Amino acid sequence: MRRPPRSAAARLFNSWIIATSVLQGVSVLVAVALLYALVLEAGTPEPQARAIAFAAIVFGNVGLILATRSGQATLLQTLRRPNPALWWIVGGALLGLALALYVEPMQEIFRFAAPTGYQLLLSVAAAALGLTWLELYKWLRPRALRSRGSTVGGLPN
Repeated sequence: MRRPPRSAAARLFNSWIIATSVLQGVSVLVAVALLYALVLEAGTPEPQARAIAFAAIVFGNVGLILATRSGQATLLQTLRRPNPALWWIVGGALLGLALALYVEPMQEIFRFAAPTGYQLLLSVAAAALGLTWLELYKWLRPRALRSRGSTVGGLPN
């Protein structure tokens, strides 16, 4: 609320935003693909491996939603900001994931086998790994700008 509104003539998406968004999606995709390959290589049955990868995709997308709420604030900083609609969305996504993974008719539709708790943790870890670079960038960027006496997002430091 400290910045003036965007000009009506200004573009909503610029090449930097598009490139960053593609990079975010690709980084989560690579992390999920690596996880899928690793669990298959470890001998995990294919239906269970699919469920693990699907869970990692959902966790990655939820992570992207949470991490991209701000271009400068870290994930932990944005979690302190109240946003009831956000929690309905996150809750709905996680409920849908739980239904797909653990309710038998839904498992049959997706051809999943229920993952173990450890395997779900692997899914969370893969999603987090895919998002780590974004959080590190947001955490390091303001420090680099402050050291040069610059501003972040047009606001004084």
